[in-house]
Amino acid sequence: MSVGQISVPIVFRGPNGAVAGVGAQHSQCYAAWFGACPWLKVLAPYSSEDARGLLKAAIRDPDPVVFLENKYGESFPVSVEVLDSSFCLPIGKAKIKLWIK
Repeated sequence: MSVGQISVPIVFRGPNGAVAGVGAQHSQCYAAWFGACPWLKVLAPYSSEDARGLLKAAIRDPDPVVFLENKYGESFPVSVEVLDSSFCLPIGKAKIKLWIK
């Protein structure tokens, strides 16, 4: 309703995704549901590096961001670059990985 004249810098964090041992109502991916709201930015990072860089970007963003964290609790290796206090990933730029077996 404000036609972009005011900013609403807020980040909503929440759990996301399937987990073994919980009912079907607790194992859903909400990224598509939130993504249907045209004014929301939706982030669902895969790794620890993605989570750190994108959370910093979400906090700095002037618009509402939904940050969906994976419920698996899986551990990932973290590079030295990511531990730098200035590390931040841009919102809207995909990281493409090839999984070749």
